[in-house]
Amino acid sequence: MYCNKCGKELPKESLYCPYCGGKQEAFAFHNIYNNINKKEKRITETDIKTKTKASSVADEIIANLKMIGIAVILSIIYLSIFWISHTDDKRHITDLSEYGISCYDEVAMQYFETDWEIIYNEIHDKRNKQIIQKQIRDQQFSQRSSPEIRRRLEELDKILENAPGSELINVSEEELIKMAKEKASSNLQYMINRVNDRRDTCFHDDFINHIKYSIIISLVITIMGRYLIKGIKWVVANKT
Repeated sequence: MYCNKCGKELPKESLYCPYCGGKQEAFAFHNIYNNINKKEKRITETDIKTKTKASSVADEIIANLKMIGIAVILSIIYLSIFWISHTDDKRHITDLSEYGISCYDEVAMQYFETDWEIIYNEIHDKRNKQIIQKQIRDQQFSQRSSPEIRRRLEELDKILENAPGSELINVSEEELIKMAKEKASSNLQYMINRVNDRRDTCFHDDFINHIKYSIIISLVITIMGRYLIKGIKWVVANKT
């Protein structure tokens, strides 16, 4: 470079001329300009790095949200299939003809008699036994010679007629049939309710467990799938 006053050649990057002492304004300005450019360049590079880092974090968050969304969709699909496949297992019954078709039904359910005729025969036999017992007591009372003893035994007999075990003595046939049918209907409804309650409870517990399993499995599948895809992309990018 040359002095802008005396025109003599100067050493590189001289701020003053060693011959005339003139200040080299152009070079000074150039120096300042270069320093400003360097600072701006450093600032720009820092901004780019910051933006790149922020962009990477944002991309990672978006990727994780997508992964969770896919896991939720997989869980919903699985639970929908589970619900549909257990339609018969959770269905309520109205009679015992469909008992046993559900996987939640008991292997051996406690049975209560639902045939009113069988219940009627049992009640009828019980009433006959009570009548016979009363006849035996009456016969024994009649053999007592003392009027006072007989009177006391008759009073005792009236008390016994109202005691448990003597309630069927004065019941008519129509009432016996009605009692038998009500008992049979009550037994049937009890067993139906028991089956339906068991199906509801077992299906509810089973469904809750499958919700937990489906979420865990879906997350594992999506995480493994995501990193598998990233691994494949890395291999393809670094193949050469």
